[in-house]
Amino acid sequence: PSLAALDTPHGYAVLRERLRLTIRGYGASSGHATRAAHHLIEYTTAAAAALLLDAAASPANDAKGLLPSLADARKFGSASVMVPPSAGAVERTASVLLAAAEAALAKFGEARLEAAWLNNAALLQRRIKRPRTALRLLAAALRLESEAGDELAVAQTLLNMSACHSKLDAHEDALQAGIEAKSLLAPYIREFFSRFTAVASGEEPESHIVQVPGDAAMLRTILGVFNNIAVEHDHLRHHADAAKAYSIGAEIAARTPGVESVAQRLRSLAARSQAAAAEVERRVGRKLQTRRA
Repeated sequence: PSLAALDTPHGYAVLRERLRLTIRGYGASSGHATRAAHHLIEYTTAAAAALLLDAAASPANDAKGLLPSLADARKFGSASVMVPPSAGAVERTASVLLAAAEAALAKFGEARLEAAWLNNAALLQRRIKRPRTALRLLAAALRLESEAGDELAVAQTLLNMSACHSKLDAHEDALQAGIEAKSLLAPYIREFFSRFTAVASGEEPESHIVQVPGDAAMLRTILGVFNNIAVEHDHLRHHADAAKAYSIGAEIAARTPGVESVAQRLRSLAARSQAAAAEVERRVGRKLQTRRA
């Protein structure tokens, strides 16, 4: 089912029932059960991420009384997906979804699915202000993705680590994680900018930029890389570097399907950082003049 299935009043109950039947009703040797479980793991993990990343649009806000309970999560989940009773409806629902996926992973798991689950469990931990726990989960995901040679997944995990370091005010570490992701994706960045140039010159149509479905995901990740790098440069008062990264991000956003509107915001941030850099230069210049005088 698509994530839209969660937008029905009984969506969560249906999901729990499917998980129960999958986990209990099939043997681990059944290929059908394994495929079904993998689908359910991806579904529940993605649903949790959707809730956490877009709480305002989530069905959790309207489900009233039909949300899965924390008791459901405690039957299956580890401490990695537990939330305090005071947590909001979105966090509680994400906790249950991730606990259900964790139960299926224990029996039917594989490295790719486990890494995705670890990333989204980390997202939950970050949401409930436990960035150090999130970093431990992300480090485990990074090991799995690195062993699999999945460059896109590694870069996405590094961006999540960058966000956690930033929450801890460890901005040098956050910047380093972003730079590592950029270095990893450097060949793809060069390829996309080559496509941008070809389209801008009229040599190729707009469709030349996104040629296969995976291109859009790669572009969004590259956009995230430059955004994270810019934000951390700003935190560290590297205003000129921040302006450059924001400007590159704006160019990418303008060419990335579904996020074109982000380009204007990034241009505004680039202009703000450029102004801050110019002000720093003026202050330094005034100080030098005063010393010479």
